[in-house]
Amino acid sequence: MLSTASAFIIIPIQAHIQKETPTQYMSRVFSMMGLLSRGGIPLGALIYGFVLERISLHSTMFSITLIMIATFIGIVVFLLRETRDLKESNESM
Repeated sequence: MLSTASAFIIIPIQAHIQKETPTQYMSRVFSMMGLLSRGGIPLGALIYGFVLERISLHSTMFSITLIMIATFIGIVVFLLRETRDLKESNESM
């Protein structure tokens, strides 16, 4: 469930970034994104270590999954509004 929610968050974010980034900067932007995401792994492991000392694994994973699903829904709503606004502006021209 966590991996599925993660995929539904990462794909729309990357698609949006790819649409908004000028072609000449595409490799730099995605290199930076890769660096930041891989660099965040040790920080995430540190945070999870502290959290799992105090809260059970099941509660932690359930909470993280809910946060990711809420984030996914927020991103989808944002992108749908943006798409609708673009369609409305194109129709008015």
